Amino acid sequence: MKYLLTFTVLFLTVFGYSQTEIDLNNKGIKQAKAGRLDLALEYFKQAVEINPNYSDGFANIGNVYRAQKQYDKAIIEFSKSINLKNTITSVIYARANTYMRIEKYVLALDDYSKIIEINPSFKNIYFDRAYALIKLENYEKAKLDLEYQIKKTPNDLKSEGNLINVKTKLGLHDEALKDYENLIFKYPSQYLLYLNRSELYVKLKKYDLAINDINEAININPTDGLVYIIRAEINNLTGNQDLICKDYLKAEKIGVHTEDIDEMAVYKKIKSICTK
Repeated sequence: MKYLLTFTVLFLTVFGYSQTEIDLNNKGIKQAKAGRLDLALEYFKQAVEINPNYSDGFANIGNVYRAQKQYDKAIIEFSKSINLKNTITSVIYARANTYMRIEKYVLALDDYSKIIEINPSFKNIYFDRAYALIKLENYEKAKLDLEYQIKKTPNDLKSEGNLINVKTKLGLHDEALKDYENLIFKYPSQYLLYLNRSELYVKLKKYDLAINDINEAININPTDGLVYIIRAEINNLTGNQDLICKDYLKAEKIGVHTEDIDEMAVYKKIKSICTK
C-alpha cells in the first residue's frame, strides 16, 4: 500500500534586520537557489555571527543542512530558530518534516500539532499530521485528520487516497471499496489506486478482481517494480506457478521500492520462491 507525501525546502527572505544581515541572507538565498549550498551556508552563518538573535538566519542554515540530508544538524538549527521565535510556523513545519525523514514520528507529530494550535489554516497541515499518525499506526486519529483535511480541501487525491488506506487498516473494507470506486471514476489514470485496491481484493480473497486491477495498474505504469511483485503474489495464491518468477524478474530489473511492511513481506516471499 503506497502513501503519497512530498516535502519542500523554503528559504526565508527576511525584513527588519540590519542591511548587512539582509544582504548576507539574500546572497545566501541566491547561492542556495543556484545549487551552491556550501557557499549559501557560509553566508547564512555570517549573518547569525553578526546577530546571534537572528532566528531566520538559523532557519536558513537548517534548510541548507536539510537539503544536504544532514538531518540532525538541520534539526539543531531549526530548534535555535524556534527558540528565538516560537510562533514561526514555517520553521516548525520544516523541523517536523525533518523529524519525519529520520523516523522520529512522535516529535514530528508534536510539531504538526503546534502548528495547528498557532494556525489551523496552515496548508495541508491535517494531512501532514495524519501521515505522522499513520506512521505511528494510530489509524483512528489519522482517519479523523484526513476527513477534516478533505473538508478543507475537497478533491485532494493525496488525502482521499490515504483515507482509503487508513480505512483498510481499520478493517472498514466496504467503505474502502466504495471510496476506491469513486476515486477511480474521478482519477482513472492513477495507477496507485488500482494497485492498492488489488491488495485489498487479495486480503478479501477476491483474486479475479485483484488480477484485473493489478493488470490495469501495469497498463498505466509498467515502470513500478512493486506492481509485478503484487501480481506474482496473486499468481502464487491462485496456483499459477509458471507466472510468478517471470514477474519477479521484471520487478528486480526495474527495482522494488516500498515502505509498507506487508508489501516488503510479500516481496521477500516471492524472492525466496524464485531464488531457491
